[in-house]
Amino acid sequence: MDSQQKKCELGPWNVSTTQGPILKSSCPLQENSTHEGDKCAECCFAKLNYPLPEMVFGENCLRIAHQAGFALEFRALDALKLVDDKKEWMHVPVADQWQKERQGVTGVDKCSNPYDWTYSTPYRGSLVGDVTVSTTEERINLDKLREREKILFFDEILLFEDELGDNGGAQLEVKVRCMPSGFFVLQRFFLRVDGSIVRLHDTRLYHGAGTDYAIREYLVKEKKISELPGLEAHELRDPDFLSGKMKEVELVCERLQFPSAS
Repeated sequence: MDSQQKKCELGPWNVSTTQGPILKSSCPLQENSTHEGDKCAECCFAKLNYPLPEMVFGENCLRIAHQAGFALEFRALDALKLVDDKKEWMHVPVADQWQKERQGVTGVDKCSNPYDWTYSTPYRGSLVGDVTVSTTEERINLDKLREREKILFFDEILLFEDELGDNGGAQLEVKVRCMPSGFFVLQRFFLRVDGSIVRLHDTRLYHGAGTDYAIREYLVKEKKISELPGLEAHELRDPDFLSGKMKEVELVCERLQFPSAS
């Protein structure tokens, strides 16, 4: 399947999403002497020191580029680079079962050290160009985002997903919405380990038209499944439903200051 791209112009910004096929398990051209590995998705992901999730969409990307030359991006490779490849974030009985079931799968045996098998990542997006980051007390005005306004562009893309050996699920996806007043991005990592825990890593990013900065909020929530009695199976798979029932673990608010030329 060929990659598909959608685009939108919003003032000085070009917003684009790219969606392509699931990453192949290995590069069929790696033995070719003329093959450019640094431009090949399979070769780039193969450099990671742990087995990849079952489904990785290596070509999928959200890119928000300014005409002055800087950009904001959301990519699977950058997100997976931040997964801990030295130790597990958590160890439960299903982790051993997952490892056992993955024996013989391409890439599993190349990692001899413990690593975070849940693929939890603190990824908040990638900054391209001269964008400076500082902490701030300013928050995204959610009431303004709830106002009725014309939607100029909307899309959502999946970056990676794994069912953790049928013992839960880990998924990273990103959504973008463009309005006359600005653009809003929500990237969500959702983790469910059956019988153990549910967890959310939400990155929200908002830029108001006519301003020279964006606000980025990174929020981590979690809850033990034992503290959520009586929920149906489909409810434990619904991050929107679970979000209001989880405990806040971490909140980071940042100001992304754009170059003066913008």
